[in-house]
Amino acid sequence: TVAPTWAGEWEGIRTTPARERGSIYNSTRRALDALADPRVVAACCPAAGEGLDFARLIEQRSTIYIVGDSRSQEAIAPLVSALVESLIDLARRRTPTMSTRVGPPVPILGLFLDEAAQIAPIPSLPSVLADGGGSGITTIVVLQSLSQARHRWGVHAADSMWNASTAKIIFGGLAEDDDLERISRLCGEHERETRSISRGTGHSSETVGTRNARVIEAAEVRQMPTGEVLI
Repeated sequence: TVAPTWAGEWEGIRTTPARERGSIYNSTRRALDALADPRVVAACCPAAGEGLDFARLIEQRSTIYIVGDSRSQEAIAPLVSALVESLIDLARRRTPTMSTRVGPPVPILGLFLDEAAQIAPIPSLPSVLADGGGSGITTIVVLQSLSQARHRWGVHAADSMWNASTAKIIFGGLAEDDDLERISRLCGEHERETRSISRGTGHSSETVGTRNARVIEAAEVRQMPTGEVLI
């Protein structure tokens, strides 16, 4: 016996225009590419009692390390995203019971996502960052550039992620002019002392003043040496 709505779903797929149906098929195929490897299928179908107990992981404050390389990241990204999303969903549902009513929520889950746009492109990441500590989830996201975030999650979602990040740590080497200018503006301005000397016949005078200047210029952000960061 199948779900009673499946017949209607299949009929909808059958009558979908060929081009749109092909796009849906390609997206689905990419999402399931990882399952073409028998080892991945075996890992996703553990014997009874051998699978991951997400609730136990959170309760015992255990750590999961998820490692992927550049060759396999395209295939495994959907699988990794599904795993991390499952943890996030469980943590969000447990927040009311594990947090105190007065004061900040008790930290429930820590997400430390290096190469977040490649290895673990979590669809809900913008909203996870927006919820912040209020959800009991502490999130650290590492990206190669803001343009990488815009490409993965879209312009508005990337802006939301940037604005929701309490602390921003910038390494040198960025090459996007608009992003460098944005970071420079964010650091604000300060008054810088200026001196000018006027010389005439037999005398000279010095004028001291101030002018507003950027705390750090865009070029300085780009040229920060290895071992230095802007916070």
